[in-house]
Amino acid sequence: MSADITAAIDGKGVHMTIAAAGHVCIDLIPGWNQGSVSSLKPGSTVHSEGMQITTGGAMSNTGGALARLGMNPLVIGKVGSDLLGDLTMSVLEQVHPPERMLIQRVSDVASSYALVISPPDADRMFIHDPGPNGTFHWSDVPYDRLDEVTIFHFGYPPLMHSMYSDGGENLATMFGRLREMGIVTSLDTAYPDPQSEAATADWFVWLQRVLPVTDIFLPSYDELMVMLKEPAPNPVTVEHLQDLAERLQQWGAGLVGIKLGEQGLFLAGADTLRHHSHEPLRLWAGLTGLMPCYDVVNRGATGAGDTAIAGLLTAIHEGMEPAAGAALAAAVAAFCVEVVSATEGIPSLEVVRQRMERGWPLRATGIVTDGFGQQPSGIWLPAG
Repeated sequence: MSADITAAIDGKGVHMTIAAAGHVCIDLIPGWNQGSVSSLKPGSTVHSEGMQITTGGAMSNTGGALARLGMNPLVIGKVGSDLLGDLTMSVLEQVHPPERMLIQRVSDVASSYALVISPPDADRMFIHDPGPNGTFHWSDVPYDRLDEVTIFHFGYPPLMHSMYSDGGENLATMFGRLREMGIVTSLDTAYPDPQSEAATADWFVWLQRVLPVTDIFLPSYDELMVMLKEPAPNPVTVEHLQDLAERLQQWGAGLVGIKLGEQGLFLAGADTLRHHSHEPLRLWAGLTGLMPCYDVVNRGATGAGDTAIAGLLTAIHEGMEPAAGAALAAAVAAFCVEVVSATEGIPSLEVVRQRMERGWPLRATGIVTDGFGQQPSGIWLPAG
């Protein structure tokens, strides 16, 4: 494992590029440090101490984690030409050099923001305005600026009206064009707002249109269950996760990664990847594994899935073996949850490597792993 990670730092590929595109907003996070969610009711006042201002969304979280790891990504999105847009750009510029930010400023739509309500005793709640994200079009991608790009990651289409309202045609057109350029396509989803049009979208049609041009598909388990309109079994088993991954691969996905929160990351590579034009992806063909989480004090789950994706894409970009790549994804996410914001806790790849080499313990997973065995690297693989 350490040799693979060291190669990512010292060897080939360090100057090549991953692009992170899609949803971006400014996150406003009040410092709610005491009390209870039950205090949040009409006419009440909840005491707060300070406010954290950071950027959120797949482009910012995955792109920011990639930058902090040292991968020098391109970031692509749309932001309003207003004060919130200026603030968004200012925060992004703390992580990304201006020449790596291919961000369109628009004057006809106010910038996207999310008010993150994070009570001390309950899960986060969001008040969100999608802003220009809802108008993102395949033609907004600067294809002539992607000569260096080997992997193009796009995130949160369920929060982007233009990316789900047409049954996936917009996204499929974008990914199809990227594929023609020889670029690996990677896709993350988001939980559809039950009060929005996204909740009634035909996600079966959407998935069957988009997945044939998706090399890497990385939904969370909860998002996937909503899109498939299926109840989650209790308990969740590796057999169930395998069935889900195989269905997505039948629709066209190559490498499927199902994010499981505190239970880890399930990965399954289609056999068709053996013939993929991108050599590092071929390593993942036929893989089925469950990577548990590293043991940390959880101070905030914001961005954990996005930063796990950054670790996984880094591993694929650098040609790491799957077991080491899965471990790197879990490690980057673990650094993320040790702080409140999405990416400020992410160190360089060298620091991640050093902590992993010191024997960082893993948490037990709540997924039923019958028929699987845990390997020295930590990943659970099919027995025999």
